[in-house]
Order: sequence, then structure tokens, then C-alpha cells
Amino acid sequence: MKRRNLIRNILIFIFAFVFGYTVKKDGEGMVLERFDSTINRDKFLNTVTDKIKLLNEQVSDKAKVINVTSHPLFNEKDISIALNDIISTCSSNSYIYLESGSYKSKRVNIMVNKAMTINLKGNIELISDTSLFRVKNNLSLKLDVDFMSTSVAGSICLEIYESYHGDFNLVRIQGFDLGIALVPNKVTFGYNEGVQYCKFNFDYMNCKNGGIIFQTGNNSLPWVNENTFTGGRVLGSFGIKTLKGTTQIDPYNNNKFYNIGCEGISGNAIDLAFANNNTFENFRFEDVNGYYIQESSECIFNRFTMSIAIKANKLNTNGRESFYEFPITSKGGTQQAYKRITNNHKNSQDFNLSLYDMNVGVGLSHGENNKNPFFHRYAMILREGKDIMNIPSRELYTAYIDNNPIFKMKYLYKDLRVLSNLNKVTIIIPNKFKYDGAEFHFSTNWNENPIVFEDENGIEQFRISDSDGIGTWEAMYVARRGSFTKFKVTKDYRAF
Repeated sequence: MKRRNLIRNILIFIFAFVFGYTVKKDGEGMVLERFDSTINRDKFLNTVTDKIKLLNEQVSDKAKVINVTSHPLFNEKDISIALNDIISTCSSNSYIYLESGSYKSKRVNIMVNKAMTINLKGNIELISDTSLFRVKNNLSLKLDVDFMSTSVAGSICLEIYESYHGDFNLVRIQGFDLGIALVPNKVTFGYNEGVQYCKFNFDYMNCKNGGIIFQTGNNSLPWVNENTFTGGRVLGSFGIKTLKGTTQIDPYNNNKFYNIGCEGISGNAIDLAFANNNTFENFRFEDVNGYYIQESSECIFNRFTMSIAIKANKLNTNGRESFYEFPITSKGGTQQAYKRITNNHKNSQDFNLSLYDMNVGVGLSHGENNKNPFFHRYAMILREGKDIMNIPSRELYTAYIDNNPIFKMKYLYKDLRVLSNLNKVTIIIPNKFKYDGAEFHFSTNWNENPIVFEDENGIEQFRISDSDGIGTWEAMYVARRGSFTKFKVTKDYRAF
């Protein structure tokens, strides 16, 4: 029996070897099982690959998270040595952090094209050099710093030559000459630098000279566009300032500033030159010695939206077609305007204002003894702070002059009725109405004595006498003649 089993088992082993089976013991007997070397090999290789991948990720994560205090060159009396070495040698997408504490530093140079995050806790004091952080990096950079201070004269906290999509969170800045300076092509020649799509957040910025400045260099073609600033209090000589570079052809444009408080400013809070299409929203102005807002004549299409009223003497608006969305008051606090649109073109042809589908309000009329004291006023434009008429402003209802020897027109009247038995009636037409095509209507059923229309300089424009008869007239200013001219519409004395 045993011999028979031995012979059978030998034959099974030979068969299994030839045809690719494995032999397993099942009780007293042997069984054949198909062997799949591919499955077993794949299982083994997958297990090894996963382990290697996990190990690489762990090693990689440890390499990308860098504690500055663990660097062999770390010195709390000058952390820039360790930081600059880490920044220049670390791999892309590294996370560099500094534990909370009090540190001193020279300049930290972020002048490499690597995506990285730098998170520095505690207080960092600049002890020498002209800037604490200098940036030239056109990849994704995030800089998060708690508190920065210095007593170094002529210093800048954050100086940016070039950055795109940078994210800068500078909580507290104190003692520097300038807080944030965007200065593309300040030193670079032959290459156009820009600062674009960056975000800046701060809580407090107390700098000797000013808070935020745009100042391009004097070579190549630099730009500063489409950045966002969110504040934050600013104290110093100015809040926000833009200065044009000598070779700059692209204006500072589409930058946005939100929720910034300008306090204790010895100069101007917002001081703009060569700035177009920028947005300023919800600012607060307190103890500002100069202008709240100043625009040079090179500015255009900027927009200022505030939730406070601002006195007219705190605005120096020389830009073109900028929009001021807040109440404007006199020095004594009387409201002068709800909004302002600037225009320094100096002529009405260049200024385009569209009032589309507007329900214009009704208010009290001006004039002596008005029997229907309502008017419909379309719009008024201020040019260099003066009330200049560029589009119609008129009363739609009837206004009356009753025995008033001198009457100064307030509007371009739809129907001005002259009722008087005085020897002479003088009606003064404001000089602001002397633009080509300005027109008004008047009527009278009494003109035995003359009705004389003059401008504010006492120059007669035309008159109505007894020979003209009664009726209704239209008067229109003709620029080529330099005066108003009249023509009779009807012999009826009626509202036009």
C-alpha cells in the first residue's frame, strides 16, 4: 500500500512539474493546484511599490516643511542668514516657518522663482539694510508675518520688484520709512518687471514717510496692475501714493483698496498720479492735514465709494471722469452734492455722461413770487469746483416774475412768465448758460416798457419792447455769435 502511494505521489510530482501545477497535501493524499506566477508577482511588486511611494512622500514632506530655528546657521540676532540660505536651497512648494519669539534680522531676499510659503511668528526687527523683505518672484508666493519693526532710517518693510499672484499678510508694521513699496524696474535693466494679481492684507501700518507707494523705475516698461489691498490703519505722511516713472507708459490701473483707515496723516491720504480705473472703497479719514483725495490731471476713471460725507475743501479732483460716490459738503457741513463726476477736458464735447432711464426728482423752484414752485432738474457738472452747465437744467413748470425790477435766472426755463408794470425789467442770464445750443422760453402780455436780458457782465443779449408785441419767445445761445438770440414762437401768451 505504502509502495503504491509512493509511486503515485512521484507520478503526481512529475505531472505537476511538467504542466505547471503545485502539489498540496490534503489529508493522506496529494492534490494539484494551478500555479499563476503573474498574480503572485504583481501582489509582491504592488506591495513594495506602495511602501516605497509612502516612504518617499514622508521624506518629501519632511523636506518641504522647514523650521528656521532648526537650521545650522540660525541665530536669533540675525535670522536673515538662515532664512536666505533656506530660501535659496529649499525645494519648490516648501513651507518655511519660524516659531514665535523676538528676533533681529537684516534683509531677507526672496529673489528666486520658487513657489513657497513663509510663515514668521513673533517680532522681527530690522537692524540694518534698506529693506526687511525684498521680493522678485513670479511664481506663487505666500508671506505671512506677525510683527515687523525698525529704527533704521530710510528703510522699507516690504519692497517688491516683481511678483504675480503673491499673497502678503503683514499684520503689524512700525517704524519704517515706507510700509509697502511696489517698485518694478527700480534696478533691473533690459527686462520689463511688473507686480500683478497680488493680495495685500495688513492690520496696522505706522511709518514715518507713508504707507503704500507705487513707484516704477526709470528704465524699461514696468507696470503695477490688478492688485488688491485690504486694511488696516495707516499712519504717516501719506496713506497711498502713486508716482509716475519716466519710462512708464502703462498707468497704474485696476488696483483695488478696501477698508483702510487713514489717521494722523500729515500730507494727503490718497495722492494719485498716472492712475486709471482704480477702486477705493470704505475708507476712513481722521486727522488728515492735507487732502483726503488728490488726483493729478493724468488720472482718469478712478472710482471712490465712501460711506461718509467729505468736505469739498478736502478734495483736489483734477482727474478726468472719475466718480466720487459719497455726499460732498461745504466747510460748514451743508451738503453740496450727492455725487461728483470730474471733467478736466475743458469743453463739453469731450465729456460723455449718460443718464439712462432715470426718474429725476422734483424740488422747490427759485424766483420771486413763484406761483407754481416746482422744477425738474436733470443734472449739473462741477468743473474745477465751479458750477458749469454742460447739459440741460430747467424748470418744466411755469415760473412767474411779478413786479421784480431785477431777476437772475436760476434755470433754463420751460415757461418763464413776465408780469410787471415797472418802467424796466432786467433779467440776468448766468454766464454758465452760455454754451452752444442752450435754450429757454419766456412769455409776456405786457411789454410797454422794455424787458432786457443781460449776462452777468452786464452785456445786453437782447430785449423785448412794445413793438415786439405780446406772445411767447424762445431764446438760444449761438456760440459763433457769442450771445443769445431770440425768435417769436407764437403771439399767444401761454405756457410753452
